[in-house]
Amino acid sequence: MTERVVLPPLDLPLPGTFDGPALAPGDFVHELDRSVRAELDRLLSALDDAPGRTAASPDPEVAAAMTEATARASAALTGGHGFILIRGVPVHGHSRAALATLYASMGRALGRPVPQNLDGELITDIRDTGEDPGDPEVRLYRTRAEQDFHTDGADVIGLLCLATAARGGASRVVSSVRVFEAVRAARPDLVPLLFAPWFFHLPGARARGLPEALPRPIARFDGRKLETFFIPWYIRRAQGLPGVPDLDVARGDLLALYEATANDPALYLDMTFEPGDVQWLRNAFILHKRTAYEDPAPPAPPRHLLRLWLVRVHDGVDALQDDTRFVAWLHRVARNVIIDHHRRVARQDAKHEAFVAEWRDEDEERNDGETSLAVFVRAFIEALPSPYREALRLTELEGLTMREAAVREGLSIPGMKSRVQRGRRLLRELFEACCEIALDARGVVMDYTPRQR
Repeated sequence: MTERVVLPPLDLPLPGTFDGPALAPGDFVHELDRSVRAELDRLLSALDDAPGRTAASPDPEVAAAMTEATARASAALTGGHGFILIRGVPVHGHSRAALATLYASMGRALGRPVPQNLDGELITDIRDTGEDPGDPEVRLYRTRAEQDFHTDGADVIGLLCLATAARGGASRVVSSVRVFEAVRAARPDLVPLLFAPWFFHLPGARARGLPEALPRPIARFDGRKLETFFIPWYIRRAQGLPGVPDLDVARGDLLALYEATANDPALYLDMTFEPGDVQWLRNAFILHKRTAYEDPAPPAPPRHLLRLWLVRVHDGVDALQDDTRFVAWLHRVARNVIIDHHRRVARQDAKHEAFVAEWRDEDEERNDGETSLAVFVRAFIEALPSPYREALRLTELEGLTMREAAVREGLSIPGMKSRVQRGRRLLRELFEACCEIALDARGVVMDYTPRQR
């Protein structure tokens, strides 16, 4: 059965709308004042002197120093253009470890850091490692090649600049809402396809026995906001994988038009990073791009940024700590399933809050190949059919109560509960399709075997 596509009304103002050339630096740049920079410098020096120190929650001193900057970032991400550039973190003379700890504290004031890859990295180094950008298993941020407009895999994407390139490497952003509007004006016949499933390649999944591609729509409209997920090279790399249909002419034309529209100078904005810049993006509203770059000759440091992915910014962080929510269960199972085959689970706390703390603490210690399926949680939910996908997005990801979700969808509370329960069963089936999971009598994961594909 074909799902009915509901498009945003033409006269509905949508959050995250802007035209890049119309913005002045004062519209999106927040300069840290001298006293804030001095306090951050003092905190970084203290971290340099105590390299083993980590922050399990936003460091009160960092939070106090960044009060104004955090408030401005929150306002920009929730009700503004969807991005902000904070300038002036004193990065010179401080270790990568100290800067990462400080940066993580800044991020936790906005949301919860989540893994960015199957290695479970919470903070990722963005720099050229010499890998081949043509290799489908290589993520482009590890190269100096251009990354065309795309989204990432969390609610908020953050970058802290430690060192810049000799040439290139500009950060280019565009409103995905404006791209949608322009594509809609040019080819209204193709726009409904943005709301249909597209297959995206998942790098590194094959080696772990996971699906190599998962379907999800590029655009979603919930009646209030238009959200976008778009990684065009993952769409193209999925072609030819088992179970992935070929792109037909209409989809090929739409993909080319969408990319060309995003690259329209009348829509995008270029930002040139300086060391100490922090960029926060609302992922659902912003497509971002990095131009190709060249590193400076030694002994100058190569281009280097630190990246954070944050979930449930502003209005739902606490909701994810409710153990009754199914995604808490899935994160717990995911964390324990993809572990070295010969290890066994030592402990399992029933509270999601304790699980998050444990995961964060152990992330600093584990160097034994432990990885996490948590990066797939949202992708699994997006792979569900409607209306179960929407039901789990509202209750499990956005943190709405059954009553709130029922009102949003125009259902009775029993009707919403039925959808959520069915969605949970489908999600469990999708998760278990990846691996054969052995549980003990309490439901704790004891072992797994990736299914042969």
